[in-house]
Amino acid sequence: MSNPEAEVCVRRAMVVDIKDLARAWFYFTKQKGYEYPDWESWAVATAALITGNSDYICYVAEQDGKFLGFIDGMIHYEPSHSEYVVIGRHSWVYETERNKGVGSLLYDAFIKWAENRGASRIWTQSLPDGDSARRMAKKLTGKDMTLFQETWEFEIQGE
Repeated sequence: MSNPEAEVCVRRAMVVDIKDLARAWFYFTKQKGYEYPDWESWAVATAALITGNSDYICYVAEQDGKFLGFIDGMIHYEPSHSEYVVIGRHSWVYETERNKGVGSLLYDAFIKWAENRGASRIWTQSLPDGDSARRMAKKLTGKDMTLFQETWEFEIQGE
């Protein structure tokens, strides 16, 4: 049983996190009515990204050993903008842990990684019922996000 007073820890994902990541992703996709039939391939591919692709990042949030959520993405050079851009792939926090600052901690780590990699902006999107994601987007960008899978981006403000 986790201690609600324990500090939330955000750290880079490791291969040992694959089971928790798969469980969270399975729960999320099932909840949304999606089918993802090949979990073994997903786990192998994600483990390869975590261990062998320096352009990929995945952070997990945990509290007292309990997995709370994750965020992942990749950096790439965008020729149309002549700059490095980070593509946010997934971010998700268990419902019971939302509105407690977990998503903010995950995005803070993600943005810091993007800054350190020389990215000038982040692109990501949300599903239509992603109220928490839209609140996070507004917090980060100052803009309302209301369209189906609207892509939102924000420039990274260097220190």
